[in-house]
Amino acid sequence: MFVVLLLLVYTVNVMGQDQTFFDYKAKAENGDGYAQGQVSCAYFFGNWGVTKNPSEAFRWALKSDMTHDEFGEYMLGLCYFNAVGTSRDYYKAASQFEKSFQHRERGAGAAYYLAYCYYYGMGKNKDMNKALYYFEKSIEYGELGGQSAVDDARAKIQELKASVNQPSNNKVTFDLLSSTSSPSVSYDLRVGIKSSSRITLCNVYVNETLTRGISTTTNDGYDFVISKNVLLQNGSNMIRVEVSNTSGVSSKEFYVTVSGGNNYNNNYSSQGKRVALVIGNSNYPNSPLKNPVNDATDMATELRVLGFDVTLKTDLSFSSFESTLQNFQNKANNAEVALLYYAGHGMEIGGRNYLIPVDAPLGMGDQLKYKSVDANYALDIISGADKKIIILDACRNKPGSRAVNDGGLAPMSATNACFAYSTSPGKTAPDGYGRNSPYTSSLLQVMGERGLTLHQLFQKVARIVTAKNSGQIPWFSSSMVDDVILNR
Repeated sequence: MFVVLLLLVYTVNVMGQDQTFFDYKAKAENGDGYAQGQVSCAYFFGNWGVTKNPSEAFRWALKSDMTHDEFGEYMLGLCYFNAVGTSRDYYKAASQFEKSFQHRERGAGAAYYLAYCYYYGMGKNKDMNKALYYFEKSIEYGELGGQSAVDDARAKIQELKASVNQPSNNKVTFDLLSSTSSPSVSYDLRVGIKSSSRITLCNVYVNETLTRGISTTTNDGYDFVISKNVLLQNGSNMIRVEVSNTSGVSSKEFYVTVSGGNNYNNNYSSQGKRVALVIGNSNYPNSPLKNPVNDATDMATELRVLGFDVTLKTDLSFSSFESTLQNFQNKANNAEVALLYYAGHGMEIGGRNYLIPVDAPLGMGDQLKYKSVDANYALDIISGADKKIIILDACRNKPGSRAVNDGGLAPMSATNACFAYSTSPGKTAPDGYGRNSPYTSSLLQVMGERGLTLHQLFQKVARIVTAKNSGQIPWFSSSMVDDVILNR
């Protein structure tokens, strides 16, 4: 029932406006993400005199989602939630609503659906505290619309407050051990936790984004002390710590204010210059990929926390790809560490690897190399650095294949360099269904751990990936004499 009630919000004001659809369709065909979301909406509900078409609703929602438009993210969530143009998948739906919610503009509807995901355990573990949180947000944002949906959310809030506030033996206390203000967006979070029963899981959310690579200790008189360097935003930031113990789930929110701008204060000043070029290509016209831009964006964020001077580029054409590499060469020269991360389509031709721009004609076979970037050329660009790190998450199979042939990538080599691949030479790897690929998700999870050498880091990543998918074995090779520790 709640599905229909909320969806009416987006249709009631546009019935009968046939020209509106044609206007949106023209913009959508020119790549406008918001217009693509509206076209999806029209095919989903039959707005503007358009005949309902589930497959078109799903197709345009996918296109809009590729542009990271919050309405497109929301529409794709609805398609997965209601099995419109695709099979029902509550896990994918919850992931889409989570992304849309973080954009806030369409946050009310996404919050409402997330609340039900947690309330019924659809795509999320059943969690009444989180259900209450998202129902409250759906009202707070003031854009839920439709009195029935508003009344439903308010009734659920009342119900959940009564149940959540019942006396419980689940006693958990949280103490913020670090400051409530920071002069830098790079913030060393420390939270002490005491629990009446054994802690089984601990998560930290920064502005509602899950943080990976949390380290914990059992000192300072606490059962659990969380330590993690996190990236904040200027102004006020909400940090939510969530703990599961044998009696249930408890959480507490802390607020930290950043007043000093985008200064990264990670105690890396004693080390040499560390630079990174991070590239994610998703928007291939004939073979789009869902995750690479997300992968690159999240990798850039983590590398900045680790003290790298990061250049982030997404959806590069052939000419833009080459100019980006040329511009980065000056940064890489004389750096102690230069890191190149690439996510997108890739292929091996004649024993050489090629990174494929978004405007490359993918049907050219071996001739595609003339419209692609030779990975050895990219390696030459960073050869002026003392130590080189190349990470290629570029050879994925369906859905959204990152391999445009069947052979995967070839091994590479260079002096004082290390190479990390999402899978073993000649093999392909799954692109994944969440926000990130299985490989990059695992890499982000491990990178925040202190003291790991590159060999230890990538070995740990390989264990995590193979545990998820035994057919995918990440590969790592190195000719470095002195190892690199990303997080000291």
